[in-house]
Amino acid sequence: MLHVFPLHYHDQPKIGFVFSFRNDIAELIISADFIQFTKSHGCYFIDYDVTTYGRLKQLGIPITVYKDKVHVPSELLVHNNILVSSTAPDITATPDRIPSRNEQTCHHSVNITYNQQKLWIWMPYRETDISMVRALSGAYWNKHQKLWCVRGSIENLVKLQLHFVFWDETTYARIYELILIHCEPKIVEIYHSPEYKEMICVKLKGHGIDVHFIRDIANARFEPEFKRWLLPFKNDVISAIQSHYATSGTKVINRLWQKQLQYHKKDFSNQEKQSYLLAKHPGEYHDLLRQYTDAMIRRNNSWSTIYTYVPEIIKFAQYLGLQSLPIADEHSINQYLSHISGKKMAPSTIHTAINAIKYYYQKVIFRQDLKIEYISRPKKGFHLPTILSTIEVNHILQNVSNVKHIAMLFILYGCGVRLNELLSLKVDDVWWDRNQVVIRNGKGNKDRVVMLSQTLKQLLRKYFDAHMPQQWLFEGQDRKTQYSERSVQKVVSQAVKKAGITKRVGPHTLRHCFATHLLDSGVQLPYIQNLLGHKDVKTTMIYTHVTTQSLTNVISPLDGLKLSVSQP
Repeated sequence: MLHVFPLHYHDQPKIGFVFSFRNDIAELIISADFIQFTKSHGCYFIDYDVTTYGRLKQLGIPITVYKDKVHVPSELLVHNNILVSSTAPDITATPDRIPSRNEQTCHHSVNITYNQQKLWIWMPYRETDISMVRALSGAYWNKHQKLWCVRGSIENLVKLQLHFVFWDETTYARIYELILIHCEPKIVEIYHSPEYKEMICVKLKGHGIDVHFIRDIANARFEPEFKRWLLPFKNDVISAIQSHYATSGTKVINRLWQKQLQYHKKDFSNQEKQSYLLAKHPGEYHDLLRQYTDAMIRRNNSWSTIYTYVPEIIKFAQYLGLQSLPIADEHSINQYLSHISGKKMAPSTIHTAINAIKYYYQKVIFRQDLKIEYISRPKKGFHLPTILSTIEVNHILQNVSNVKHIAMLFILYGCGVRLNELLSLKVDDVWWDRNQVVIRNGKGNKDRVVMLSQTLKQLLRKYFDAHMPQQWLFEGQDRKTQYSERSVQKVVSQAVKKAGITKRVGPHTLRHCFATHLLDSGVQLPYIQNLLGHKDVKTTMIYTHVTTQSLTNVISPLDGLKLSVSQP
């Protein structure tokens, strides 16, 4: 009897089937050149067309058709998986057809036991036996107990029984069941995906797990692509699932957002950050630093700005002295700027020092008499951002295999977000139906909305199924804190290295590429400004210097000369 059902294999429709074991049926199936086996789905399959299905029917085997694979008896799926897990002699390796003492002569001098998820083998020395055992997965010689030990897996169990014919049918079936229970423990995972607002996703794993309970819930439907059930997002449904499976000894993992859990950023309080800053500097500057940082905290300046300004004001205080600092004039400040300029500092560093000093006199001690306009600033250089071509970006994205890392890079490039904005994304920030992602508390404490591309949506479907995030879109190892910035930087660095790109590339480079490639494709500058969250359009205009759009109609004067590259 063939049990036939629809199957999705590598995103292509197929006709899957399993069968109750019989030698004649097994020989027909294996000899047919149009039939294939998929170990991941645990079944055989053929192409989804009338001609191939007709060839299957011509084999003369009775057929039962199911609407879905989940309705097929689970023991058939397990047995068919075992049939092809090894070589051809293992065709009869299901528990009901394994060679037993009644069928063949066993090796009476061999003793095999199953203990602590391992198979322990005592046997006299024979070349053929030793070679066979050594070839098993996880095999090693235990010199203390003078025994061979192999991993307690179904594949090893089948091979040992076929070779030694050691167990009787009842004992073999009992060990077979014990190994399945250990190798495939019963687990129920409950999680949510933005793709289905009013549904929860439930995954059932493990040998012999109860599928009928889920199937009988009202409005339940099975999604074959991810092998999960979709159920109504209701508290009574969730409670019923947890209660039913927990009482049967099944491990229930609830990945849904829970109010009682403390989801938090990898962050510290303002007082803790302030204490950290004070501890880094000599005690004589603590009063100054406390006064300076208190003012910045009151004005809600970001801690990245505070961390940047504090060292500069300390250097200025060390140069002038603490007593002279509050009464300094424009001349003293310009002298200090000349002093640090002589050290060949970068203009950007000097600008930061000026901003820190101005902040002290204007926002901390409120010096109205100080003529800030007399403070001399160095000329700014003009530097273009590092830009990658679309081919180079594609190479980087293709050199990442982890679905979580791929999703991060896709969002960095596909949405043009900053690194801290990426890590601050929550699951609820993905507006699936509107094809948008909302960026909250971006630079300048501003919110904005960016696009959610169809390519990114397809990837996020796989990501939500694999990682099941609860609060943060990209969680740390404890599932309560955000993913770390350093880890993302390492992911980008490794991908760039694998792609063979020698340019200096970081997460922010993908944001530059996002803006430049939009400009190349003809998107107007104000739209790009809004997507990037720039306050001033002048900041966005830097990408006009690297775009290829304005250069497409410009012909180099070299091309106007009638020269041949073959000339010496």
